[in-house]
Amino acid sequence: MKVSVLMPVYNGASYLQEAIDSILNQTYHDFELIIVDDGSKDESAAIIARNAVKDSRIVALRNEKNSGICVTLNKGLHIARGEYIVRMDCDDISLPKRIERQVAFMDEHPEVGVSGMNILIFGEGISDRKFDFSFTPVACKADMLFSPCLAHPAAIMRKTALQQLDMYYDDYYRGMEDFDLWWRLSLVSKISNMPERLLKYRIHATQETQKKSDETFKLKIRKHLEYRLNGLNIKLQEDEVLILFKYLDQDAIFDDNDLVYFIKTGRHLLKSIKKTDEKLGGAMRPVIAKAISAIIDSDRSELKRSSFLYHTLSFINGCFPFFWYVKRVGNSALTKIKV
Repeated sequence: MKVSVLMPVYNGASYLQEAIDSILNQTYHDFELIIVDDGSKDESAAIIARNAVKDSRIVALRNEKNSGICVTLNKGLHIARGEYIVRMDCDDISLPKRIERQVAFMDEHPEVGVSGMNILIFGEGISDRKFDFSFTPVACKADMLFSPCLAHPAAIMRKTALQQLDMYYDDYYRGMEDFDLWWRLSLVSKISNMPERLLKYRIHATQETQKKSDETFKLKIRKHLEYRLNGLNIKLQEDEVLILFKYLDQDAIFDDNDLVYFIKTGRHLLKSIKKTDEKLGGAMRPVIAKAISAIIDSDRSELKRSSFLYHTLSFINGCFPFFWYVKRVGNSALTKIKV
């Protein structure tokens, strides 16, 4: 068995059949489809049962009670027979050549433990839009300073990489369980994305999401940030860690002093990384630049923008060429600053 496709389901009846069909109709055929129902109260169990009768590639499991995404995924991982684990959600659509192309990519890159791809975001009431990810392993690792480097339902994982450190989803980090797993995998293998767009990622009102404003969850976000910084051998002061965390806190408001300190922390962070890994330091520059631009453009900012231009240009001069910043981050960030 080459591939195990892992699909968790909770009250997903509305889009489940379409998701199942998109896997069963793949051009690649050597796979099992493990569908784990997490105690759904709608028609999901019946839909899964009907499909399992029709196609022997389907392995149907069910939790007696709703146990959450991590428990559900781990249940599937424990019985997966495939060399590769392909993730799939019960409301998304995989294009016909998805598994074929992902398997070929992983076969050609044995050093990669997990990879993803670009996605197309769609849904009722919204316009389709493309979302692109970084491709190279060093760029993906740099992206993980602040965010996951690939889309969870677009991932393919090498089972041997998962088993290397007994890696499974950590329920403590539910709501960012994929981010945590990608980071741990990055410590024992490489992570990358294919430039192809072979998954349609659905946005809809019934999606289950973690409330990022929950104080307990915020503590977990900060703890994981510190974990990642330690993994990168970056030594920062507590106040510097706090300002990075403030950027990740969706409820936080940035003023001039916060932004200036974020820039200074960014410079310190880049210098620390470049001492041990020049390539990673280079890949981290656009990550910091985009964060600065996001703060300036964000509705969460209360910037007076009085003397900010001096500090911005100082940061730019110390980190990367000014023309690169204008090209990649855009003029909008600078035009908002009053001298």
